[in-house]
Amino acid sequence: MRTRYLLPCILLLSFTTLAQQTPNQDNTNNTAGGGPGTIVGCVSGVNGSFYLATPSGERYLLKGHHDSLFHFNGKEVRVTGTVSATKPQTLKVSKIEKVNDTCQ
Repeated sequence: MRTRYLLPCILLLSFTTLAQQTPNQDNTNNTAGGGPGTIVGCVSGVNGSFYLATPSGERYLLKGHHDSLFHFNGKEVRVTGTVSATKPQTLKVSKIEKVNDTCQ
């Protein structure tokens, strides 16, 4: 009789646990609707402009202080900022920090 109720209880707890988990912010793009978010990717400079390329293939034009962005050229970074809805997608940088010395 106990096993009859045990399996549904275990399944219910499993689904509840999955529903309560929040995504890892390093891999989350919360910026799509113009809100602040954090994106991890590789910075590359092209003709004085800087871009962030993510492992999933997204590409953002970075807007921020040129000298700061230049310092992170060729490095893997974690960028916090706001994405505009324009094309190309523009990421206004409010915070940038190095994750790795090289892009992977």
